[in-house]
Amino acid sequence: MFERMKKDWDNYKVGIGAAALYLLLSTFLLGDACPSRLLLKVPCPGCGLTRAFFYFCTFRWNQAWNMNAMIFPFVLFLLWSFTFRYGKGKKIPFFYGWIALLCIGALIYFFCRNAWGLL
Repeated sequence: MFERMKKDWDNYKVGIGAAALYLLLSTFLLGDACPSRLLLKVPCPGCGLTRAFFYFCTFRWNQAWNMNAMIFPFVLFLLWSFTFRYGKGKKIPFFYGWIALLCIGALIYFFCRNAWGLL
C-alpha cells in the first residue's frame, strides 16, 4: 500500500504542487481561487467544495451541505477510490465513468441551485 502511495506521489507531486501554489497565490493576491469568479464574476459548479470539505472533515455536515452539497458524493468517491487503489491494490473500476457522472451531477446541482434557485 505505501509503495503504491509513494509511487503515486512521485508521479503527481509536480501537479499537486502547482495546484497548491495556484490556490495559495490566487487566494492571497486576488482574493479568490476560482478562475470563473475571477474572470467572469460567475461561480462555477465546484465553488464552495474546499470549504465544504473542511466542514465535512470537522463533522459540520449541515454547513458542508450549505456550501456545496456535491461534497458528499465526492467524498464517497474518494473513499471508494482510495479503498480500491491502496487497500485492495486494484484499478478503480469504471473510473472515468464515475468521474463523468460526478461532473454531470455537479452541473445539474449548479443549475438547480444557481440558475433555477431550486436548492
